[in-house]
Amino acid sequence: MSGQTPTTNAQTHTWQERLQQRDPTLHIHLIGIGGAGLSAIATVLLELGLRVSGSDREASARTARLADAGATVVIGQSAANLDPADGLRPDVVLISSAVAVDNPERAAAASREIPVVKRDDFLP
Repeated sequence: MSGQTPTTNAQTHTWQERLQQRDPTLHIHLIGIGGAGLSAIATVLLELGLRVSGSDREASARTARLADAGATVVIGQSAANLDPADGLRPDVVLISSAVAVDNPERAAAASREIPVVKRDDFLP
């Protein structure tokens, strides 16, 4: 490999391909993770062994259950939520149609060129 920099799976495959492969390094952030639709998707993603984070405006039984299952859940929505302490930014941000265009996390994802995908476009 003289002079070549090895690439990681994250550098060579799209997030969609990595999702199909159940790549455990795929990081999906859900804005509104406590909602009925996104919390169900987050549960499935966790069961697939993927890295899941998300935020919601208020704590609930759903957000507590997701945190207990291994998701990183933040109450409150801020651009800083896309910069976790471990430095591993999300590969994709998943939103419901209720998330406004001026939501700080949605705007930060767009400015950082992190794909922002609506729930309906995420599901097969």
